[in-house]
Amino acid sequence: MRAKQMTWLRLSDASVVWALEAARIWIIVFGCAAGGWAIGFAMGYRRGVNDAIIGSIRKPDHRLNGD
Repeated sequence: MRAKQMTWLRLSDASVVWALEAARIWIIVFGCAAGGWAIGFAMGYRRGVNDAIIGSIRKPDHRLNGD
């Protein structure tokens, strides 16, 4: 006689399943957004470091009205 395997999702009601699906989608969307931000931040950081090493940082003009 074979034992019947039941997962814990089959024992819960539909609202729990929907909550888990919403959480999974939320983690995927915000995880991708955080990953994209981290990659963009790293690219900008690396560019800033490279510019500082070769001394190509632009000097801003802080004079009023270009005087």
